Amino acid sequence: MNDFIKEQQHRVGTSTDRIFSRLEDVAKVANSYRAQVEKIRNEKMYSQEGREKLVNRAGEDYRANILPLCNQIQREAETIRDALRNMSQTVDFGADLQNALNVVKLGKELPVNVRASLLETFRGQPWALSVLQSAYQQAEIAHEQYFSGLTFNENSVDELDTLTQRVLGSKPGDTVPCYQLAKAAGKLAQRVGADNQRKVADLQGMERSLSDAIAEACGLTR
Repeated sequence: MNDFIKEQQHRVGTSTDRIFSRLEDVAKVANSYRAQVEKIRNEKMYSQEGREKLVNRAGEDYRANILPLCNQIQREAETIRDALRNMSQTVDFGADLQNALNVVKLGKELPVNVRASLLETFRGQPWALSVLQSAYQQAEIAHEQYFSGLTFNENSVDELDTLTQRVLGSKPGDTVPCYQLAKAAGKLAQRVGADNQRKVADLQGMERSLSDAIAEACGLTR
C-alpha cells in the first residue's frame, strides 16, 4: 500500500482515539452533573424555586465545562477531514491495483468470497476503489454490496460535526449523543482502514439509546 495512504490512515486513527477520550471526558462531566443535581433536589434547606435555580446554574456550568471538550473534538474531526481529502486526491496505479484488475477479469467465475476480500487491500483508497468498481461493472460482477462499506469523501466528516453540536446542545447530563458520536467516528475509521487503538465497545460512561441497545442485542448495525 502507498505509504502516504498509510500515513493518512494513521492520522484518522489517532484523531479517532482522541475523540473517544474527549467523549469519555464529557461523560465524566455528565456523571458529575447528575450527582450534583440529585444532591440539590434532595436538599431540604432550599425552596423549590431555590433548588430550580441551582439546577439551572449547574446546567450552565455543565455546558461551559464540555464546550472546550467539544471544541477539541471538532479540531480532531477537521484533522480527519484533511486526511480523507488527501486520500481522495491520491492516485496510485501500483502493482496491487494492477494485480487486482487482472483477477477481476475472471468475471462471473470470480468466487464470491474473493469478490469482497479483494477490496480490503484498498480501504482508504477511493481512486483505486473507483477503478475497481468500474472493472467489476465491466466484468458483469454484482458489486454494490462489496463497495458500499468502503466509499467515502471528505464530506463524510459532516456527520461528526452535526453530532458534536448535538452533544453540546443536548439536555445536560445526557450521554446518548456521546455514544452516537463515538459510534459514527468508529464506523468512519473502519471504513477508511484507520489504525485506531480503541473501539467503541471499550468506552466508558456513555448511555445507549433504546433503539441502539435493541439493534446491538439483535446483532444489527445502525
